[in-house]
Amino acid sequence: MSVEAADAYEKARKLGKRETTPENMPPVLDHLLDPAVSYSQERAGQKEIALSQIAGMKNEGRISAFGKDFLPLLKSDTEFAAKWMRLYDAQISEGLRDPIKVYEYLHKYYVEEGNKRVSVMKFLGGKTIMAQIVRILPDKDGSEEAQVYYEYLEFSRIHNIDFIHFSKPGEYKKLEQLLALPSQYGLNDEQEKQLRSEYHLFEQAFEQVKNEQMHLSVAEAFLLYLEIYTVDSFLEKSGSILVSELKQIEEDLEAYPHKLETRLETASLDKTLKRRLFGRMQPLRTAFVYMSVPEDSFWTQMHHDGQVYVQEQMPYDVETKAFFMANDSESELKQIEEAVQWGAQVIFTTSPTMLRASIMMAAKYPKIHILNCSLNTRTGHLRTYYARQYELLFLNGMIAGILSDTHAIGYIADYPFYGMISNINAFALGARMVDPQAKVYLDWSTTDHAMFDSEKMSEADLMYITGQEINADIHSTKTYGLFDVKKSQYMHLTKRQYYWGEFYKQLLTSVLNGSFRQVERHGNDSICYWWGLSNFMIDVYVTDAMPKQTSRLIQVMKEHMAEGHFNLFSTEMIDQEGHVRNKDGQQMSLDAIADMNWLLDNVEGTIPSIDDFSGDARKLISQYGIYSLRETGHD
Repeated sequence: MSVEAADAYEKARKLGKRETTPENMPPVLDHLLDPAVSYSQERAGQKEIALSQIAGMKNEGRISAFGKDFLPLLKSDTEFAAKWMRLYDAQISEGLRDPIKVYEYLHKYYVEEGNKRVSVMKFLGGKTIMAQIVRILPDKDGSEEAQVYYEYLEFSRIHNIDFIHFSKPGEYKKLEQLLALPSQYGLNDEQEKQLRSEYHLFEQAFEQVKNEQMHLSVAEAFLLYLEIYTVDSFLEKSGSILVSELKQIEEDLEAYPHKLETRLETASLDKTLKRRLFGRMQPLRTAFVYMSVPEDSFWTQMHHDGQVYVQEQMPYDVETKAFFMANDSESELKQIEEAVQWGAQVIFTTSPTMLRASIMMAAKYPKIHILNCSLNTRTGHLRTYYARQYELLFLNGMIAGILSDTHAIGYIADYPFYGMISNINAFALGARMVDPQAKVYLDWSTTDHAMFDSEKMSEADLMYITGQEINADIHSTKTYGLFDVKKSQYMHLTKRQYYWGEFYKQLLTSVLNGSFRQVERHGNDSICYWWGLSNFMIDVYVTDAMPKQTSRLIQVMKEHMAEGHFNLFSTEMIDQEGHVRNKDGQQMSLDAIADMNWLLDNVEGTIPSIDDFSGDARKLISQYGIYSLRETGHD
């Protein structure tokens, strides 16, 4: 035994004596397990485990020899101390090679053989140790702890990832989606090693950033990080980059488990530009980032028309520039970066598919106003804007209810985008308002197979078919709207119109007037501008094919909604399960409307699980995370 080992033991013992209390003694697994329960066991093999996950001992045989964090407590002239010192010398000279034996229970390890080796390694600041593992399976008692653990077992067995530990149900599924892991097979050894190494870097980075206001685990911080920055290029990032990115989202980390506030706003903004005494030195540089080009996409065409409108209306105050073809994660980041380098002070990313890229770049460039066109209430990093489409769907539901002879109306939806379930319910409310017997039969155009009974659907004499507006091809022959089943033709009764230019003009006016910044100073983390008929951002026009009296009724109802005299979601609403979701006369909150994941009782059909959708749809859902999908059909 060396003098160095003796000095180390005495130092460790003094530290143990000073810091150990009855409350922080290593726990004994045998004392934690319920003797009335017969626990199943399984061998989990031999592998490196984190010393930080070693919580205590399997049995109480050596409990008096160790204090807090396995620090030794016995005097230096004992046989125990002599063995500890020999192990210390062995670790310093050649390393400890023999594996310890541990029992794993609920993510924590309890040592049966090798307590002194653990003590030496912890004292020396080691990170891992080789161990033979026996897993004790908890009783499936319905507790949240047991539920999370069995989710961990399934996740680790499929994906070969066992070093990330959560405490809440559903978080492993969320991690699977954020890491874009295949659901059928796991990582190979090289991929697992690479992810483990980068995750260890993330742990170190998080420890540097963590402060007293943060009450979340490393795994929870990792989830939040992936939500904002995505998994793209994560494996290539250095520790310094991870620290920098974590510092940019400190407010999110401090707010956890709550999200930064996002307020849905329906009021219009500044319409009149205030003139400064000496004028402006330079026009406000404003970039518009598009997923396509106007010649190929209706959605891009509408927003580009808005850009042109702004430039025409504010020629001396605003300078605009378009950035096209941001249609995947790499090109989205590239085009936003190019807009920044151009000198953009305001950047509009004009599709919900750019939400994640927008969040990342907003965190990277906090002084630039980046706004994304999506109904986002999930993050406080940037402002968003979208149209209250449910108002138009309510009017279309009224039309269908009036014209249907069978009280049965089909509704073919495409994607359950976040906030889009309100469209279906609004349509059903509109139909029932004019026909109390109206039934809406719901099916989906993007699932692998029909989700609704075809015989029941055949009862419908009218069918409303929604369009894939965001990525609709301008050259496509597909038509959308109200379809007459008997005549096998579209009825062409209404035409919807978006006036994005009006929103862009008002938003830029608020930036130039300074009111945009004033809202920030009043402490709102984020705003989603959810505009509709009252803001003149959307409108619906009836065609000559509409019966005259029906046309008059729709026009009157539209005016009442635009003037704020009628709120379609202020009536009694009962869901398919019979639960009262809103009382008569009670005005449903905007958040409750946006968060709808349930269907009205006059809707027959379901909201599919993610696995029911086609491959392309599933990819879109998991990649952009802009849809409010449940893993089951109902709450």
